[in-house]
Amino acid sequence: MQSLNTRMLCCASFVLAAFLGFTGLTLDRAFRESALESVRERLQGQIYLLLGAAELDSSTSLVLATPLAEPRFSSPASGLYAEIITGGGERAWVSDSTLAMKIPYPSVTESGIGRFETVSTSTGESLFAMSFGVVWEGSNGTERKVTIRVSESTDSFSRQVDEFRRALLTWFSLAAIVLLILQGLILHWGLAPLRRVAVEVAEIERGKRERLSDDYPTELRGLTDNLNTLIAYGRDRLTRYRNALDDLAHSLKTPLAVLRGASEVQTTNAVTPLVREQVARMQETIDYQLQRAAAAGRRPLSKPVSVRVVVDALLRSLSKVYAEKAI
Repeated sequence: MQSLNTRMLCCASFVLAAFLGFTGLTLDRAFRESALESVRERLQGQIYLLLGAAELDSSTSLVLATPLAEPRFSSPASGLYAEIITGGGERAWVSDSTLAMKIPYPSVTESGIGRFETVSTSTGESLFAMSFGVVWEGSNGTERKVTIRVSESTDSFSRQVDEFRRALLTWFSLAAIVLLILQGLILHWGLAPLRRVAVEVAEIERGKRERLSDDYPTELRGLTDNLNTLIAYGRDRLTRYRNALDDLAHSLKTPLAVLRGASEVQTTNAVTPLVREQVARMQETIDYQLQRAAAAGRRPLSKPVSVRVVVDALLRSLSKVYAEKAI
């Protein structure tokens, strides 16, 4: 069977691993959602940037002021793409970064509402895409419904999440190692009184100590006090038996001396009754001394005795012997 220290350390390690794992998953999910919300807000900002640069000309055609504040719209395959779609589904404007890419943007049916999704291009590139419907009003009161679409590569997002996960794993691993070391030290310190009990019991067995110390923690005082009581009882019991044997030896000296003298001066027929008498006396002495040694003192950690049963039996016996005294 494993030691208490090993069992407690294994249990504490399991709980620590479960706690750190759950905390890591929670932090990872929270960071991912926060980073995803940051991407959505960034795409929303790009849409507002295009709205600020766009205007309707006299023929109600949509034109954008150049150059745009975001240079990535002008760089091919920059990872940031945009287009403006008219109400009829025609492209009114496409960024230079898009080239011939076909991006399945999410569709919107209402103006003033944006829709954000993760999509894949025809080449398999993963993108964050957002579509935003707008009703454009010209200077002459004309209105034109357009949809502004912006998308961004997920590479930057994935790198950011991967870096966070690596940092999280590194720091959590270091924290786990430090906590395991601290737990081991705490358990070693906390279980020191139990090891001390084992050492003192071994010293008692070797005769180097008579009893356990009294300065144990409260949780162990019941154990150590009972052990001290048991040790003291064993020592007292041994002392009583030694004293009983001494008394027995002294009590047997007289009958033995009588037998020895009788065997020297009397005949066999005269010795026989004397021998029987002295043997009976010796047997009574032995029984008395042994019962006295066994009954003396208090037995700790023993089975409780039903006092009522014993007293009732004693009263029944006495009432029969001393019926006239009405005990």
